[in-house]
Amino acid sequence: MAELARRSPTMVAGGAFVVTVALAAANGGYSPSAWNWTTLLLVWVLAVALVLRERIALSRFEMATLACLAAFVLLTGLSIAWSHDSPQSILELQRGFLYLIGLATVLASVRMRSIPHLLGGLLAGIAVVATYSLLARPFPAGGEELDPIFSSRLSDPIGYWNALGAFAGMGVLLALGFAAHGRGIVSRAASATTLPILLTTLYLTFSRGAWIALAIGLVAAITLGSKRLSLITALLALAPASIAAVLISSQSDALTTPGASQQAIAAAGRDLAPTILLLVAVSMGAAVALTLADRRFEFSAAARRGYAVGLAIVALACLAVVFTRLGGPLELAEKAYVSFAGNAPEEERLALGSSLNQRLFTLQSRGRVVVWEAALDQRKVSPWFGSGAGSFEQYWLRTRQAPTQSRDAHSLYLETLAELGWIGAASILVTLALPIVAAIRARQQGLVAAAFGAYATFMVHAGVDWDWELPAVALVGLVIGASLLRLASRQGRRRKTLPPRVRNAAIPLLVAAFVASALLLLGNRALAAAESAADAGDWTEAEQQATTATRWLPWAGQAWQQLGRAQLGLGEAVEARESLLEGARKDPSDWRIHYDLGVASGGAERERAYEEARELNRLAPDIQALSKPAPTQESAQRAE
Repeated sequence: MAELARRSPTMVAGGAFVVTVALAAANGGYSPSAWNWTTLLLVWVLAVALVLRERIALSRFEMATLACLAAFVLLTGLSIAWSHDSPQSILELQRGFLYLIGLATVLASVRMRSIPHLLGGLLAGIAVVATYSLLARPFPAGGEELDPIFSSRLSDPIGYWNALGAFAGMGVLLALGFAAHGRGIVSRAASATTLPILLTTLYLTFSRGAWIALAIGLVAAITLGSKRLSLITALLALAPASIAAVLISSQSDALTTPGASQQAIAAAGRDLAPTILLLVAVSMGAAVALTLADRRFEFSAAARRGYAVGLAIVALACLAVVFTRLGGPLELAEKAYVSFAGNAPEEERLALGSSLNQRLFTLQSRGRVVVWEAALDQRKVSPWFGSGAGSFEQYWLRTRQAPTQSRDAHSLYLETLAELGWIGAASILVTLALPIVAAIRARQQGLVAAAFGAYATFMVHAGVDWDWELPAVALVGLVIGASLLRLASRQGRRRKTLPPRVRNAAIPLLVAAFVASALLLLGNRALAAAESAADAGDWTEAEQQATTATRWLPWAGQAWQQLGRAQLGLGEAVEARESLLEGARKDPSDWRIHYDLGVASGGAERERAYEEARELNRLAPDIQALSKPAPTQESAQRAE
């Protein structure tokens, strides 16, 4: 046991690193199978901690956070009963349970002295992912072709540029914290080396929301920290190398022009790589110099006060210049709102189309405003309990006024309000707010300010995008929040030891959760395999995998739909109709199933199926084409 405790920090860092990289590599953890295998791993770790740790003690803040997140997950599960899209609600329950288990695992298994190692493991994982993202375009694996839609903005391996930007932004603040307050010169120097890579990755996502979230996180870190002068000094010392990396990257036409060829992008990336490496070395050297200066020089209180006053004067002077040139705070706020919510002028649209650099100098995002308005409208259907977890997509398809795709409301808070009502929104807001209170109480500790800034970055970005659907981002954010809770519990706060009866009662529940996750993994992997086989035209394999999926996921209309499509591809029309009818019974809100049922049917049954699909998604291209000759089996495979 003593040997295990001694190695615990290294194991914590390694575990955080592996989970972060693995989830990011699995398309950000977007697929249900990724939730399942991550849940299996975390359930096992939690069970081991409950069995082997001599004492597990939680503070009031930790218990309250767990209780609020458990309430959110419970409400998600209960909403299956009234959901407008119950199969999707079941998926939301699986992902929500992953987050609950992740939070519980950190609080129960990570000792307070291991929190810096936990945060270090997260930073290392984020840095590796960002490095891969930078290298994937100039050095594609096996000569793979870049997707022209995604080649202009960094998104791999997470698969979504805005999420990758937020992911890198959290890493930036963690790196800054370690560079300023790390325990040794190696830790501080290693953290500093990641900054040019992380900020270049963030820039090349061209994500405005990620930059805004990072800026707010940086201000939050500086405002909270009791050692803010050290943090600001590290920022000033390390910023030049990272700023140079960003500026040099922004001057590359191939990396900043939409639609640039793969050859041009690869060549520009290879030209940029040596420069980034040089700036990484410069950043490391600056961190070493800063660390040595900290050890050699000790400044008086008067000198520190003078330094702080000087920084404040410079900051105020910069604000004065900004307000003089661009207008006062109220005027800037009004301009920002008009730019964000209004339609962009023609010249602005042309500028955006010619250079991705211009994206960062406009807030125009009318499409997102429309989605948010739809979420607020959905809230009116059931203000207190919502329409059911995961139901936004079906509401959007039924009510949208333009053929714009949106699976999510692009805001955790508004989507929760729409799907789970005021009660669900309150539970998730309190869950996420409690680590903030904990950080304020623990602000005297060196790493708390930077971790708080990273957590604020996550919270802000989750409010304007669908980070909650990507565990690579959301789980990292929650783990940082759990770290703040753990650090706060070190401040002499009262902690309650879990009694043996509670720990013993939890073990059977974890065993049940492990078994359920394993079975769900079988079903979700089979469903994904069926979809892949169908895309490849292998209908026999698709039928076999879909049959397996219906065995383990009998409630999933999508599994029955895939079985029906495969049977239709094999010429088994009668069986296909039966499978699609079953799918429509399981998931009556999915227009795709009704459309496929129409394709597989004839006469009045076909018309009824098409009419149902039209009611659910009248603006879908396949629905719009129904006035033309009846769709063929091939057009069914193109249905969204």
